[in-house]
Amino acid sequence: AEMPMTSDQVIWSEQNRLHVAYTGVVTRSAAASTLTIPTGGTGITLVSSTNSWASILLGDSDDHDVGAIKYDHNTNSLRFVVNATDPAVLITSAGNVGIDDDTPPTKLVVKGDSDVSTADATLTIEDSDDTAGSKEPILAFDGNGTRQGRIMSSDTGGMYLGVGSGNNTVIQLNDKRDLYIHANSRSWSTIQNGNIRY
Repeated sequence: AEMPMTSDQVIWSEQNRLHVAYTGVVTRSAAASTLTIPTGGTGITLVSSTNSWASILLGDSDDHDVGAIKYDHNTNSLRFVVNATDPAVLITSAGNVGIDDDTPPTKLVVKGDSDVSTADATLTIEDSDDTAGSKEPILAFDGNGTRQGRIMSSDTGGMYLGVGSGNNTVIQLNDKRDLYIHANSRSWSTIQNGNIRY
């Protein structure tokens, strides 16, 4: 039988499941999780000392902490454990994010090993547009909300390096390995087969 504490709607069932709610009826089913908290502004608070950890472990019968969410009060950093990799992702107190890096010095650090595989050290930006001529993934560089430059790839034109708020193209490299350089004094100069052409 279940042993409810009706004032706070806390129920520990004979199936070893804990159900918590502050208002309304706690819903239970055969497939319910060990801890069930209904929606509507509820939450879990874990309090530890200022030099310790607060953790939620996500395990299975083989490994009780194969996954986890951990907050380190020593460094005020948050880490995510995935498949026993600790940390798989870490966020520092400064808001820096490290993927496979536990001391990211900048806003985003993605660490991999190309000796393991090319994919292990690859960062991908994908444009899901399937229209020919408009697949243009872009890496943009802004300063205080103003565009300063970008690198763009086109499925028909190759790679472009642009500068300024208008993304003015200064360098283009096509799939034939022709390099185009734009200068103020001339329209375009072209390097083809090792020769510079204007």
